[in-house]
Amino acid sequence: MDEFITFNKVRQLYAYGCSSKRFVNKLVEKTIVKRKAVGNKVLYSKEDLDRYVQEVEHIIKNGVALTDLSLHLSGISSNSNNLKKVYEFAKDIGLKETRLPLRINNENDIFYMMESIKKFQNDFISIDNAFNENGMYSDQLTFIKKLKIEGVKFYEMLKFTKTTFIKKSDSNSLININEVIELNYAMQRLSINKDSFYAELKDKNILTIRGFKKKVFIKKNDFKVLLNKQAQLSEEFEMNYYDLDEIKDLVRNEGLVKEKGELLASLTKVEIPNLLRTQRYKNKSILYNKQEFDEYLKVLRFNNESKNILLDFNLDSISTYFELLKLNGIDINGLKNITWNEWFKHVNSELKFAKKVRASTKNLIIKLKNTTITLYQFNRGNEIYDFKNAEIKLALFSSEVPIVYRMEIRKFLNILNKVLVTKGIRTINTSDLIVGRARVGLETGLYSYEEYKIIYNTVKDLSRHISYIINNKVLNNQNSVYIEFWLYSLLHIFTALRSQNAIDFKANIPELLTKYNIKTIYDLNERNITDDTLEEIIFYVCSVTYIHTKNNTKALIYCPEELKRSFAYALICYQLKMASSNIVKVGEIILESNKFPDSVVNSFFGENIEFKSKKMNKTLMTLVDQVESEIYNNSVGEAAATLRGHKRNSVSTGKYIIVTQERLDATLSEVYDIGFFGYLYENLVKFTKSNFEELEFDSKYEIIKGMNNIFGDTLEMQQIIEDIIKSSDNDMIDIKDYFENNNKTKIINDYMGIVSGINISKTKNISCLFKNCVDMIRDCENCVFHVPHFYSVNVLIKELFANLELFKSIEFSEGMNGYKKKIYNLIIRDLKQLIFFSKKYGKESIEYLMTKDFDEFKGQMLKLQKPK
Repeated sequence: MDEFITFNKVRQLYAYGCSSKRFVNKLVEKTIVKRKAVGNKVLYSKEDLDRYVQEVEHIIKNGVALTDLSLHLSGISSNSNNLKKVYEFAKDIGLKETRLPLRINNENDIFYMMESIKKFQNDFISIDNAFNENGMYSDQLTFIKKLKIEGVKFYEMLKFTKTTFIKKSDSNSLININEVIELNYAMQRLSINKDSFYAELKDKNILTIRGFKKKVFIKKNDFKVLLNKQAQLSEEFEMNYYDLDEIKDLVRNEGLVKEKGELLASLTKVEIPNLLRTQRYKNKSILYNKQEFDEYLKVLRFNNESKNILLDFNLDSISTYFELLKLNGIDINGLKNITWNEWFKHVNSELKFAKKVRASTKNLIIKLKNTTITLYQFNRGNEIYDFKNAEIKLALFSSEVPIVYRMEIRKFLNILNKVLVTKGIRTINTSDLIVGRARVGLETGLYSYEEYKIIYNTVKDLSRHISYIINNKVLNNQNSVYIEFWLYSLLHIFTALRSQNAIDFKANIPELLTKYNIKTIYDLNERNITDDTLEEIIFYVCSVTYIHTKNNTKALIYCPEELKRSFAYALICYQLKMASSNIVKVGEIILESNKFPDSVVNSFFGENIEFKSKKMNKTLMTLVDQVESEIYNNSVGEAAATLRGHKRNSVSTGKYIIVTQERLDATLSEVYDIGFFGYLYENLVKFTKSNFEELEFDSKYEIIKGMNNIFGDTLEMQQIIEDIIKSSDNDMIDIKDYFENNNKTKIINDYMGIVSGINISKTKNISCLFKNCVDMIRDCENCVFHVPHFYSVNVLIKELFANLELFKSIEFSEGMNGYKKKIYNLIIRDLKQLIFFSKKYGKESIEYLMTKDFDEFKGQMLKLQKPK
């Protein structure tokens, strides 16, 4: 039952406003407390008063008064002047508001429940705290500016950073100091230089972030990606690639079979990724395929073992032969049948009286060893007469088997047949196994591909010819024309010269001896004639034109990589012979009746090869035509015509033979001289190797990087770099237009035209992108569509130096502004070319080709000022 009490007892609740009847009556009016009159007394419900007290205590205990809200949230007190702003803030952020049933003592009756305040504190953060937690900015103003840029909404309670709030989600969306790593530290951890690091950031689309004290950062997650990628690449490249120093170390004790340039050219190359440009690969730009080189090294070691056996003077010729068989995995103990007994008797008879010290004996041993391997691969331990004639012909007498091996096997089979007759065994029909060479020649007028390769390899064989010249004292024999025939053969094999043109070739170049300090034939080695020296000799020699006998036009000599050393050595031998003869000659190869004696041809090729000028020309041009039509899909006859110096409308070359794709590829490397460079050429190569038809052009980065590679610190060359970039950007407009407006087939055909030499130009050692010139007015060097060759750089550097000297002489002259600008632009043009040359061949190549000190050249560039 509800208890009612008097006012005297009620007023004891004065802390809750019940100190006056007026306040208690207001509670009654608001139906918060019931009252009743008993006689002359007014009583109040004790239960209602208890309920009122509990409600007030609950609000005060579980809420924060409006007057205390700012202090509670920020530590800064509010006052009566800004209390309204605090109220509007609370309303704006959605704090749950509650009020006392009745204002007590005219004090605040507005409270905010702690539950909603805690939610606010979970969802919002003051700018002051956000700034401290973020840690990326040096001052709060910069931080606030960043928030405004990001469109973050501010909730202002009072005008202080501690009383102004943002959502934590907005604060967390900003990069903070715990999520980033300083750029310089990242570079140190990766151990790569600034250029490589920034190039990698650009390649991976990693953004840099500028923070406090103008420091630059990247995200830690991005850095982890780079670290993991670097570790992955490092493992991959260590496993799959060698650098040049490693290759040198590996072959140092083995000796090279190929020329150094030829070896490196034969290996698949890959550019070192930016992430791997660490100390491990310092001053290196490319790596070489490890598997390919290991395979080469395996063959090299095998060949060296073979060579050691051949040079072992403790063995006689037949013992040397059997040791070589053993090295090749042939166990003669298991070969005891009639075929092998007779074969080994045949070998013994061939080597019985041969003296091992002679080079000819070594060649004979090698030939018999290789023929044995060919025979063994066919019949193993079986009798050869058990096979059908068609099987023998297919396996041992196809065009895939070298003709010298076929001839040796046929000779042996005729010997074996005599033994088979005495034993009553069916003989082998050898009459149709080899078609006579003379008959083929009459029918086709061509060498077979095998014969062509024998001739090619013989002409290329340096050690053979140098040894012959030394052993037979050719240099002191005025009547010998062995060296002349070597040159004659070389000119045929890579230029398809007519016989008279080869004979008229100006072979007497005596300055070669003094220019390259060559005194004797023993100076002809890789130590004296380095690859760089060789390139210079070839450039020097090939810069001379000859007059074509058929059409009286000028033509050029182009020497392919595989024959450069042979050609250079032959020319030097010729100079040594001329120097020792003390006879003044006009320099041509002089012969009577335009014919070399048979004895010279036999000494050179052996008796089994008949060398004919016209036949070689037809063979070579047929192979070139096949390369052109099968690989490049161009018009028949054009490359072959260029090769021999024909006019462009020549149709004299026809198709005579068909060769395999493998042989076509081999012919391409044997005949063509490929050494182009430049931005246009790089993009053409990239285009032909890609599956997409749009390319990204970024010449600016390439130019800055190239200038740094050549000159190091380029801070003082900023104007020059800007002008090169501007010139390059103008070129890119035309280049991009070319790629965007031509289909893929057209672009690839244009590229092939450059490589094969079909697209000739108006300037030596420069190729045109097009078969027909699109700008007859400008020089090729000033045309965006020209593709320079390695050999053009000598002229380029000379012109650059000449223009620098000219500019220096007129720099301070009055009234020559137009001329100064012209010379300055020519310097910019040549520098741009030099940048892309250095990208492919390295700064060292530029230094080598210079006639002046590199520091002197750099000094001139630093002084170069753009004319006003």
